[in-house]
Amino acid sequence: MVLLAAVLAGCAGKPSTGAIEVQVNLEPGLESVCVKVTASDGVDGRETRAIPLAGKTSPLHIGMVGDGLVSPITITALGYSDPGCTVLTPGEVSDPAQASYQTPKAVVVLTLRPASNGDGGTDGGADAGIDNDLDGSPLPADCDDTNPNIHPGANESLACANGLDDDCDNLTDCADPVCDSFACPGAGTCTAGACTGSQQEFCSDGVDNNGNGLADCADPACGAGTTCTDGNACTTGDRCLGGGVCQKLADVTCNTPPAAQCYAGMGVCLADAGATCFYAPTAGGCNDQNNCTTGDTCDGDGGCRGTAVTCNPNQCQTASTGCTDAGSCLFGTRNGLTCDAGTGAPATCNPSFNCIPVQTGLFPYVPSNFTEGQLPTDGGVAFTVDTPRTLDTSGTPSITVGTMPPFTLITQGGQSTVLVKVTSFSVLSGQTLLITGTRPIIFAVLGDALVDGTIRASNGPGPAACGNGGNGDGSGMGNGFSGGGGGGFGSAGGVGGTTGGSGAGALGAVNGEPTLMPLRGGCNGGNGSASGGAGGGAIQITASGTLTIAGTLAAPGLGGTGASWGGGDSGGGGGSGGGILLEGATVLINSSARLTANGGSGGEGSGGGSGADGLDGNETSSTATANGGNDEGNGGNGGVGAAGTTAAGPGLSGGDQNDGAGGGGGGVGRIRVNASTSCTIAGSGKVISPAYTSNGATGC
Repeated sequence: MVLLAAVLAGCAGKPSTGAIEVQVNLEPGLESVCVKVTASDGVDGRETRAIPLAGKTSPLHIGMVGDGLVSPITITALGYSDPGCTVLTPGEVSDPAQASYQTPKAVVVLTLRPASNGDGGTDGGADAGIDNDLDGSPLPADCDDTNPNIHPGANESLACANGLDDDCDNLTDCADPVCDSFACPGAGTCTAGACTGSQQEFCSDGVDNNGNGLADCADPACGAGTTCTDGNACTTGDRCLGGGVCQKLADVTCNTPPAAQCYAGMGVCLADAGATCFYAPTAGGCNDQNNCTTGDTCDGDGGCRGTAVTCNPNQCQTASTGCTDAGSCLFGTRNGLTCDAGTGAPATCNPSFNCIPVQTGLFPYVPSNFTEGQLPTDGGVAFTVDTPRTLDTSGTPSITVGTMPPFTLITQGGQSTVLVKVTSFSVLSGQTLLITGTRPIIFAVLGDALVDGTIRASNGPGPAACGNGGNGDGSGMGNGFSGGGGGGFGSAGGVGGTTGGSGAGALGAVNGEPTLMPLRGGCNGGNGSASGGAGGGAIQITASGTLTIAGTLAAPGLGGTGASWGGGDSGGGGGSGGGILLEGATVLINSSARLTANGGSGGEGSGGGSGADGLDGNETSSTATANGGNDEGNGGNGGVGAAGTTAAGPGLSGGDQNDGAGGGGGGVGRIRVNASTSCTIAGSGKVISPAYTSNGATGC
């Protein structure tokens, strides 16, 4: 922001009041490094101080007040090739504009264009060198290329009473020294910049114009009420009174800063500078009217500046198209164009800027945790559990009854996972499929899937970053040990009990993703003197058709082990529930369904006899399992395992400092339900513990 720094000069009339804000747009490609703005009322002229462009942004804002110039005035922006604004840049001059001083301020917009802009106008751009009026002076030197009598070098002395700047030097009539001793209005003569010897008296120039020995208000020709000047540029409305006195009507009021955000609301009138109201720059917040900046603040020079927002598009976004009112980047979409989803399979961008693998037709939606290209190449078989079976995911996966269906080992989330391909999947009523081993398992079903019996997932420990419970210790005053903490997953585990000031086993914290991407199991409980319980398993059923759950599908955390015979030993913490992910074009969860991933309870400490083991997570209810072993009188009980909305309980202290404490209960696991077309979940009767998350399909 720049204030007009005017130079006081003689004038033929009373200065205008009010203000003008000049906005100078700077087009790209300018050779100029400095700018000045000139103003002329046809008699007198002003120019700003030099305005170096380094560090400035377009537009420049320049405040002007009626500093001795009479409205209307002509305003022009000129470009210079040096920082001090002493050498004009050929061709870089704006079109002139006229304006009048007003309250509130008038606004004038000028545009400074490069000399080679090719706009065909009269701004000194591509037209520089054209002589429209054929007066021998081409643009941009000619200040009026429509009048052949006006051009640099014209003889101003031949027309010192026409009110025009004939020789384009920004000085008009008697104000131009070449007019000295030449005729001026009223049959007068230009003398030292004023019109004297005229048949009329000009009442504001301090000169005896008509030669009667009286000047301004002292001349009867300047009667009461005639406009005059009291010599103070910071007064307004000056009028002649009797006795040759020129009296002000009021003082100049400076209350129209060029930009209210970053200038004081009230300014100071500077008479010595020809009444340029001066406004002090302020600090603090402001708004630069650019959504793509943040933290806008006043820069101490009247300008408002912010920090530019960085807008980096992803592979499914075009370059930024701007920013929202809140400063967030706006991008165009590359919907339908190819991208890299990181799976090795073909992928395209969707309207939400996501890169989605292209489906080959096996599934009507994008499966979680695997791609169709990772499936076994075998044709697949129907998989039916019509007698109790155990499927072990360790080593080379195997099944106790029948033949292991086609599978492959994939890596998701840094963990080896068994991916099974079948054409249908059924666990019949009254039958049980037990999943054991060290890996998560995914059943990719190219058809419908039904769980009418029971699936119990005890496979697949959690990843290295799992929220396992901490181990207890025996650093207290007596012989008693503290219990292990419960494992955490979907909720936190319980802290281990303490005895005699010994350090308790820390609880396992909440961890993992609600989406179960990657698929993973629960987290182990911490050890006391006895071992902590294992976390629940990890199972995913992805069906291209309808997936129905009418029986029990459980991934329970196991209970912590109770202390062995002997005083002071402590129990282990319970393991957290595991992970269950269900997907289908249609998902049905019936009222008879039991879908659970509850935590195991902590083991009991010993006070002389053996402590009891904690219970595994409840498979058929959202009720928390009871306290871990509580059979031994003085040993501390284990904490309850979490279920539903019930948090895991802490292990309890032993009877005294020589008795062992109980382990903390395990937290719940995670359950996820995704449906691509429809989802129906019974309103009553069914058990889902803990609460599931979903992809938001209708009914889920």
